[in-house]
Amino acid sequence: MLGEHQASNAAVALEALYAAGFEMNYDVVLSGLSKATHPGRFEIISPNEDQSIILDIAHNPHATRSLVASLRKHFPKQKPALIFGAAGSKEIDPMLEMLEEVAGEIHFTPINSPRSTQTDTLFEHTPEQGKERCRQHSNVKAALSACEKAPLVLVTGSAFLVGETKALLEESEHLASSQ
Repeated sequence: MLGEHQASNAAVALEALYAAGFEMNYDVVLSGLSKATHPGRFEIISPNEDQSIILDIAHNPHATRSLVASLRKHFPKQKPALIFGAAGSKEIDPMLEMLEEVAGEIHFTPINSPRSTQTDTLFEHTPEQGKERCRQHSNVKAALSACEKAPLVLVTGSAFLVGETKALLEESEHLASSQ
């Protein structure tokens, strides 16, 4: 699993199992961890040979900080096109501050939820130095289309957004949320 936070999450889970008295075989644990995946957490999809899309459900400042650290480690010289959408209850100011520093173009889209933050609100909360790189879209499909020539795209801000994006990329059904 890519992402700096994944190693610490796995360590906490293993420590909890150990504390609960579970017997663990080192080779079995190592084998399991080497095969483990966490869809939507620094998940990289390559829809074609010219583009990689990173999907990450970071939806709070702590998770965004981990995402930015992973992005800097694995893609140190690239500034991805950012597709961002969030629920209205989220702390978007610190998230956008961190993401603006590592992003090239910034694309806002509403998430498929009644709690979605509108794109004009996202724009208003963008740090001043990033506003000239912002575009607003009516939906994630339009945002993806605007990024079709970007070699690296980062989709983040909401599990709803990542789920809808993944369904579009895989051409599978996506059900709108009632939340």
